[in-house]
Amino acid sequence: MGANLWVGGHRTTIPLRWSALQELPAAESVIPSRLAVYTALFMGLLVAVFADQVRGWSGWRRVLGGVVVLIALAPIVPRFAGSGMGPVDVPRFFTSDDVQRVPADSVALVVPFPDRFASFPMLWHATAGIHFKMPGSYFLGPSADGRAQYGPPPSTTRRVL
Repeated sequence: MGANLWVGGHRTTIPLRWSALQELPAAESVIPSRLAVYTALFMGLLVAVFADQVRGWSGWRRVLGGVVVLIALAPIVPRFAGSGMGPVDVPRFFTSDDVQRVPADSVALVVPFPDRFASFPMLWHATAGIHFKMPGSYFLGPSADGRAQYGPPPSTTRRVL
């Protein structure tokens, strides 16, 4: 649903369909992954209409149609433990009293730099009770020219990290 394919948490240079649309004037304000809900709804509707048609078929066509419906429904089967999905590891520093060594409301540089490609540092920040401030984030805001941009403006710190 984005501009590039992500594999195992790493962004590749393989373009996806959104890359052709992201330069349109209104597309800069769209977060493609949020369209997944509508995509799933539409695909569910298509599968339901097709399954309804299969009920009226007979013979080998009905069997083949049933197999197609089962294949279409396979992705909604729950994934089991060990599938790579699960709780995010939060470094011990953010869950312990050690975080109190950072003065309240001071600014701490958290590495990796939090942005739309690495949002887990924001989870660490929240786990620490937002005790300190940190540069970087993942949000949609205005750029210097008034256009929408993700996160803060580019900086040397962000590029280096």
